[in-house]
Amino acid sequence: MPHQILELDPQYDGFCLNEDFNDLKVEVFKTDSPDGGYTLEANISTPKTLLFSCGQVSRDAEKECDKLVDLFQNMHVYPTFATGKPIPEETVRGSYTNKCKLWKSNYPYSLFVIEDQKDNSFVGRIVMDDCDPHPITELPLPGHAEVGIAITGAKQRQGFGSEAITAITYGWAPYVADEGYKVDGNPLTNLWATAHPDNSSSKIFSAAGYKVVSTFDHPKYKKPRNEYVIDVKTATEIRNRSKIKFNI
Repeated sequence: MPHQILELDPQYDGFCLNEDFNDLKVEVFKTDSPDGGYTLEANISTPKTLLFSCGQVSRDAEKECDKLVDLFQNMHVYPTFATGKPIPEETVRGSYTNKCKLWKSNYPYSLFVIEDQKDNSFVGRIVMDDCDPHPITELPLPGHAEVGIAITGAKQRQGFGSEAITAITYGWAPYVADEGYKVDGNPLTNLWATAHPDNSSSKIFSAAGYKVVSTFDHPKYKKPRNEYVIDVKTATEIRNRSKIKFNI
């Protein structure tokens, strides 16, 4: 499928957090680090999910990483996720280590582990990360953070992904922007994502207020992808109309 530019309506559709998300809660913890800076930790809770910044001191990092390895070793079960092939264990462990280091250096563009609010069982992971150059134009995307999610099979289509994406979009991103944290050296202005049109996350991004701005064949994944974007100013305005609780 060729790269197809779609018309982007500059006015978003008035997406509003429903009443359940009046219970969306963001907790942020900063502690002094030996190098004179800060270590950052964050917890986000929604009616169904708990999101934990990876590698927290109070959590079992080895167990956390093992669950991520299991998740990505089973990617062949989900043919519309990325390449649809398992991700090597060493790649997953290396990425996890790097994401933990970002939190420890007070850099909030990293990885959250998702758990079930009911029993703390593992659900998956979500990232709000530095954005690589656009896969088609190869141009940089300054001010953009990429959002990506992976949910384990047993927890799919139960609302966990929807709540996690909403939590990042309307809870975490506005906080990060308000605090002046720069993404790859630029103020945060947009959240950006791609997903296979047949992947359930495509519906989730749309339902969470993101707009499809193009469709293209991804040169890395060799599959079609929808490109989604929402500006953080819009997300912040929606957050301000809600009753999201912050504990900083």
